[in-house]
Amino acid sequence: MYRIQEDHLDINQLTQTLTESSSECGAIVTFVGRVRGSSEKHRSVKEIYLESYLSMTNKAMMEITEEVQLRWSAVEKISIVHRIGVIGLCEPIVFVGVSSKHRKDSFEAASFIMDQLKISVPLWKKENIEGQGWVWVSAKPSDKQAALRWRL
Repeated sequence: MYRIQEDHLDINQLTQTLTESSSECGAIVTFVGRVRGSSEKHRSVKEIYLESYLSMTNKAMMEITEEVQLRWSAVEKISIVHRIGVIGLCEPIVFVGVSSKHRKDSFEAASFIMDQLKISVPLWKKENIEGQGWVWVSAKPSDKQAALRWRL
């Protein structure tokens, strides 16, 4: 399951959906990304704004999900939910959850998903900076580097 939404993420509901896996599922790993109060340049962030081109975003998320299923055959359920729109300080931005037979598969798949989300999914981000207003944020080279480790 993957989707983009403007509504607040219900972390409990998303986690509950993963726990409804088969009796063969021995591991569930979740990751929640939140809005931080400072950016890479140590500015005071009040909120962020994310936008996307939904058909491109959904296609990229589908491709990530398909690749996870090819790489980790023990993975049972995948949940990727990403918010768009204005998101306030400390609010969740993204939820990634993976259930599988073994913990290693769940941890690796969740890490892979986050690394790929950062570089493959077309999302554009602005930060509302105290005293400056809205500023577009560029992609970080470290995100690309993290994603490339899976291509080796």
